[in-house]
Amino acid sequence: MLLGGFLVFIILIAGIVFFIPRFTTKRLKIEKEAKSASISDLFLYVPPDAFQYNKTFTIKPLKENSAEYQNLKTMGNFYGPIYEIIPDDKKEESALKPIKIKYRIPMDLYYGDNFNNFSIIYASDDNPPIIKKLPGCEIYKDESIGSYVVQANTFHFSKFGLYVDPTPKEVSFGLKTLIEKPLL
Repeated sequence: MLLGGFLVFIILIAGIVFFIPRFTTKRLKIEKEAKSASISDLFLYVPPDAFQYNKTFTIKPLKENSAEYQNLKTMGNFYGPIYEIIPDDKKEESALKPIKIKYRIPMDLYYGDNFNNFSIIYASDDNPPIIKKLPGCEIYKDESIGSYVVQANTFHFSKFGLYVDPTPKEVSFGLKTLIEKPLL
């Protein structure tokens, strides 16, 4: 009886540990060849020779109940997880070549190809943080992951997340007549 109770207790503890959500981290080692890494919704591609020497990074999501996460969320209008990319050698330096960052777009917020209401947002480690949208973001369907992504280039790592415009407007492409002049 005692052995059976102990076995049930061990199975219960293992079940609880298995079903509790965990924050994962991912390590990205940069050498002389191109490297890529992904963690949940964030994807990185570091080209060859982006740094002058071999470099490793740790990618981790900020905990949603942390003060830093809540502060960034209110200041920068972040949507969803915010990821921090930390150099393992503690040297903050810029890359020599642009690094591609992709962020998966939630399908419930994707209204179609005629809407451009997403961008990747950057937050510095300063206090207060400098928050800005990365320029030149593009949205496309990434066949390798089977989902739409927003992609931008950066030269420096810090904290990254997704910005969703709260009032999406449909874009219209092509040439347009701005002023109608009567024929002479």
